[in-house]
Amino acid sequence: YGYSCENCGTGLTEDETLYGADDNIYCERCYYRLFDSCSRCGETYWQEDITVVDNNYLCRDCLEDNYTVCDGCGEFVRNNKVHHDEENDKNYCKTCFKGLSAVKPNQD
Repeated sequence: YGYSCENCGTGLTEDETLYGADDNIYCERCYYRLFDSCSRCGETYWQEDITVVDNNYLCRDCLEDNYTVCDGCGEFVRNNKVHHDEENDKNYCKTCFKGLSAVKPNQD
């Protein structure tokens, strides 16, 4: 074996090597336990640096580029589905925005 897993020390052949987010070599078992790939950009990240939204594994950059956090419930909302409340400069999902507009007094 010419390589060894950074995490468990298992000997590996060149064909068995996988490179983690830190560019170190890992065996298949350790690699899939420690890392995920971003569904959007395909880059490898530590699992704790990935957020799962709508069954997509997203790195911080792709998450911020494509989603906004609802100021009402804290859930992620696709940027093209965000409802912005101009009055208080906050972003909401459809459900929270409907609830917000239901309690606002009519300003006619």
